[in-house]
Amino acid sequence: MGRIPPATVKRLCFYLHLLERLREEGKEYVSSRELAYRLGLTDTQVRRDLVYFGKMGKRGMGYEIEKLIKELKKILKIEKPRRAILVGVGNLGTALLGSPFFRERVEIVAAFDADINKIGRKIHGVPVYSDSEIPRVGREMKVKIAILATPPEAVHVIAPVLIKSGIQGILNFTPATIKTPPGVFVHDVDLTMELEYLSFFVEKE
Repeated sequence: MGRIPPATVKRLCFYLHLLERLREEGKEYVSSRELAYRLGLTDTQVRRDLVYFGKMGKRGMGYEIEKLIKELKKILKIEKPRRAILVGVGNLGTALLGSPFFRERVEIVAAFDADINKIGRKIHGVPVYSDSEIPRVGREMKVKIAILATPPEAVHVIAPVLIKSGIQGILNFTPATIKTPPGVFVHDVDLTMELEYLSFFVEKE
């Protein structure tokens, strides 16, 4: 299997979530046409994306949903929840720790914060350590993914520590820009920006 373009990887995530919903509805097969319709894509785009899995469709029936879900999870490397650490146990960080939907995909094994009132406690079953413990705990647990939910002014201090600790992927919930060396991937989730984008399509009050 060749290298999959990032835009295709993003669509594979959409396919997976839709397929899981279809499975909950009791469906066993789905056509490329239905996938395309539900996701606002074209039949051609769907078939081109799913060609990475070989000829999985059955003529007249479409794709077997359960089989395709398993293949998607395999290629996305989420056959089981990925282990991760969380940095920043404020309102957002605490919400992420307690979210059952988030934790279906991510097993947060440790959290870090600068607040001495949180250090040493367990929040939603996850132990909270001091930020200074990131290198030790990160290496001991051999974690490759970090979720960053700190105040933006702390990012320039925390990000280099994460990278030196062996982190290869950072899910960044702050508006701060993170510069990383080759081999370290950052995915930015700026909730304020997402709201501004949505606001454009909503009628003014």
